[in-house]
Amino acid sequence: MLCLVESGRAQEAGFLLRASRSELNAHAGEILGLQFLWLEGKIRQSLGELERAEESLAEARRGFVERGLGFDAAGVSLDLAGLYGAQGRAGEMRRVAEEMLPILRSPDLHREAIAALIVFQQAVRMERASTDFLREIRYYLERARKDHRLRFEYLGEPD
Repeated sequence: MLCLVESGRAQEAGFLLRASRSELNAHAGEILGLQFLWLEGKIRQSLGELERAEESLAEARRGFVERGLGFDAAGVSLDLAGLYGAQGRAGEMRRVAEEMLPILRSPDLHREAIAALIVFQQAVRMERASTDFLREIRYYLERARKDHRLRFEYLGEPD
């Protein structure tokens, strides 16, 4: 479903989401349930259901933060910030950036991932966090989750 939504096939992803919901709810643990909620938010955003997307992303974020899952909490935070940014809601985007402290303290985040998130916070404060910039930070975090030696190097200026 994630591949579908990220390749612009949100309608198909939404269909699979609805078709698999009862099975997933019956068998998923807490973390998989939160990841499914995160995915639901991404699909709803792609389908233009922005209010429901925001609810799903915010709930998934809270769950990841409560469980100390830094990489997941950071990823969903970037998606939520992107949702706000696309709607011109700079205040809410700043709030997401300001609420990063518990995420930055997560035991699974390493120094370079924390540096990337601090750059995200600074870009939001300066109102320079574009969609491309958020995508770049997100892409780095996805790779860094698997490779703790991967250095964060942002060479460009946030747009």
